[in-house]
This record gives sequence, structure tokens and C-alpha cells, in this order.
Amino acid sequence: MLAFPAQAIYLSSGVFTLESGKRFLSRQFVNNTQSTNLYVINAYRINKPGVDERPLPVEHG
Repeated sequence: MLAFPAQAIYLSSGVFTLESGKRFLSRQFVNNTQSTNLYVINAYRINKPGVDERPLPVEHG
């Protein structure tokens, strides 16, 4: 029987809601490894939450 070394990576997506009465959202991410990690953050508006969610551009400001 041959045994090959194994490695694993855990990936999860974070989904956050910015309520309509709020203008700012802050979120902290913790790197609990010895390596540098690269995170890619995408933000977009949706027209109808939960129903026919189509991404809309986020206005600057």
C-alpha cells in the first residue's frame, strides 16, 4: 500500500449584510496560520434580497 502526503485547505465564504440605515461596515479577519494569506473582497448591491437577487454596482462615496 502506498501512502501519499496529504494537505488540506479550508475555504468558506463570508456573507455580510449592511442595513439600509448604516453607511459603514467593518469586519476583522484573523490569520491563524504561519503563512501570509490573501483575501479578495467583493461588494455589490442586490435589488431584492432573497428574491431574484441581481448584483448592482456600488456607488462611490
